[in-house]
Amino acid sequence: RGRGFEVVFVSCDRSEKEFQEYHRSMGGMLAIPYDEEDIRSNIQGHFKVNGIPHCIVFDSASGKVLQNNAVQLGGAQGIIQAFEGWKSS
Repeated sequence: RGRGFEVVFVSCDRSEKEFQEYHRSMGGMLAIPYDEEDIRSNIQGHFKVNGIPHCIVFDSASGKVLQNNAVQLGGAQGIIQAFEGWKSS
């Protein structure tokens, strides 16, 4: 927050209980509700998510994918540093 981007959690959990536990452990970030299975499935299909964890960074204004597998950036701090670079380019 306050950096010009937002993280939205899209669950691949098998039950609402798993979703709630994992979502809570991630600090309560924005999330697609568990019961919105069609929306979650469409997002996962659109971005070709085939494993977890998976973190996609995209520009919400243009829809351009900036990084298709941001997990490799080393967690939140790595994503923030990369975002600062994307923002300035």
